[in-house]
Amino acid sequence: MIAFNPNREYEYILQEERGLPKDQQTVFILRGLTHGQHSEVLDCNPRIGAMASIRLRYGLVGWKNLRTEDGKQVVFTKGDAALDFLGAAAAMELEMRIAAITLGGKWLKDDEPKVPSLSAPGEEEDQAEPVAP
Repeated sequence: MIAFNPNREYEYILQEERGLPKDQQTVFILRGLTHGQHSEVLDCNPRIGAMASIRLRYGLVGWKNLRTEDGKQVVFTKGDAALDFLGAAAAMELEMRIAAITLGGKWLKDDEPKVPSLSAPGEEEDQAEPVAP
């Protein structure tokens, strides 16, 4: 078994933006949750909204190229303030990706891309790429 690295970061582009030119794509920086953080998420069950918020609070660690309607860059700040800039669909997709990273990607549907470090040789790589330290 390879030890889980809670500091490993992944870049992720939302499904709806993958067809856009790169300069129009928002890149979200995600990481998996530690055992303690994941336990905190599970303690919220069955309060799904609370589970998602906690997972996003811990797992969303940055973004690049998130803009307002008038084209201004949105500066990332950790915590609930950052979540206010995400629409419900984007938040749900990011929360599910953080869960996949945390759980090792094994529960993803066969047609979804896998987290790169967990893909078997020959499998299609995910849009989530590790960020160099």
